[in-house]
Amino acid sequence: MSVNAACYLQISKDPNQRKLGVDDQRTSCRDLCAEESWEVIGYREDNDTSATNWRADRPDYDRFLFSLAVCSSRFGALAGARRVGRPQP
Repeated sequence: MSVNAACYLQISKDPNQRKLGVDDQRTSCRDLCAEESWEVIGYREDNDTSATNWRADRPDYDRFLFSLAVCSSRFGALAGARRVGRPQP
C-alpha cells in the first residue's frame, strides 16, 4: 500500500518573490518522499512569510493544517522541508 505525503514549504524572507528557497525545499521534499517511496499528493507554500511571528498571515499553513484535520486518514507522512538536510541533535 502506498503512503501519501503532504508537504509544507515556507521561507521567511523573499522580498523579490524569486521563490528560490521554496523551490529548493520542494526538490528536497520530493527527493525525501521518493527515497521513502511516499506519494506526494500535495504541496502548500508560504513564500516571504515569517514563521516566528504568530500574528503573521500564513494562508497555506492554515490550509495545510485544515487538510490534515479533515483528511488525516489519507496521510501516512508529512514532510516539512525546513528540516530536510539539517542535522538533528
